[in-house]
Amino acid sequence: MGTMTVGSAGFQEWGSEIAQAEWNRMSKQEVDQYIKGTETLKGWEKTQREGNIEMGCSYFTSSEEYKSGNTTAPAYRICCEMVDYCSFYKQTWFYLACAGGVVLLIIIIIVIVCCCCRKGRGGGGKDAEAIEETTEE
Repeated sequence: MGTMTVGSAGFQEWGSEIAQAEWNRMSKQEVDQYIKGTETLKGWEKTQREGNIEMGCSYFTSSEEYKSGNTTAPAYRICCEMVDYCSFYKQTWFYLACAGGVVLLIIIIIVIVCCCCRKGRGGGGKDAEAIEETTEE
């Protein structure tokens, strides 16, 4: 029998699936008790529960249940209502969009600075020709 380490990806996926399956078996009352119980935990138990919730919610947001918009699922109540894991600012696409916006802003600033620097130099050789014509007369 193989052993699994805490840091391995297989263990995390396995833990996520277990949390998801456990939540899906819960009734509405059990979910309410789970949420209330989580709020009263302290110390190691709270840390362990938060870790389980984090793993389960990461699995839930990639599940078909989440994509279909099933708001009655126990996992939805735990992930989206209790810990606010489903908000747009906690999703990967939001961070990617922000990073893209920052890169675009930097490029625009560089273009504007380059245009301003070129205009500050004058008209290239036009001034030198005008100066030569005035000195010959």
